[in-house]
Amino acid sequence: MRRVFTNCARCFITESYTFWSGINAEYGILKSNFTRALDLCGLNLTVDEIDLLAKEYQSEVVGKEDCIYYHKFNDEIESIFTVKGLEKAPTTQVVQYKITPEYLKNSLATPLQKVYDSVMKH
Repeated sequence: MRRVFTNCARCFITESYTFWSGINAEYGILKSNFTRALDLCGLNLTVDEIDLLAKEYQSEVVGKEDCIYYHKFNDEIESIFTVKGLEKAPTTQVVQYKITPEYLKNSLATPLQKVYDSVMKH
């Protein structure tokens, strides 16, 4: 999922989704419309990446499993760039994100690092 966030050129996904949300906005939008909206944003995601996102944000309502919570997805994307509701509370103290020391120590075993390096070259 990290690839989606790093490749997103801060498109306002909500604008794309509101076109398809219609009456059942509380359930989200259909997966096919979710895929179209991501495509309109120019993310160039693979089918597997779209399926991974769809599974992550799938509706939990019985009978609406084919719907995607696009508001939740959009909020997570926007949280990378800004604090939600900042327009309504412009004096809010915003804290810059800092990497914790434990994440700096993450590493892969040598064989896995070679696989990672080869994949990232493509």
